[in-house]
Amino acid sequence: MKNLKTILTIVGLLLIGFTGGFFTNRELVKRHIQKVGDMGGGPRLHDHIYTAIEATEEQKKVLQPIIKEHGKELSKLMRETRTERKEIMDKMFAAVSEEISPTQQKQLTTFREKYLKRKRPFRGRKGEFQKKRERKPKEGNRPGES
Repeated sequence: MKNLKTILTIVGLLLIGFTGGFFTNRELVKRHIQKVGDMGGGPRLHDHIYTAIEATEEQKKVLQPIIKEHGKELSKLMRETRTERKEIMDKMFAAVSEEISPTQQKQLTTFREKYLKRKRPFRGRKGEFQKKRERKPKEGNRPGES
């Protein structure tokens, strides 16, 4: 009987721990998603603009809320555009598959699946802004400064 109480206590504590962990994780993920959504254009947009214009710290403080506000609009537009683009792609693939052989239809289906699952490279190819940011001399070492 004593062993049964111990086992039930341990099982009860494990269940409480798992349940608490599940709901805590869920809440943390929701907060993170909300935070990312609130970023608007995201930190990369800020970095790109700051790098392009070589903004000073004072300018960054003034520009940050402006970029954030318009970034939210951009983010919304990008979500809407993504949905519309997918609908157009679906129509295009349907129209193309009516005009091609069954073998080509299988190839098109394979291509479409790869195309929809592709991920844009986060790192790797260095864009204009990343290259410019890397070349930018550190503070105090700028040409013309003593």
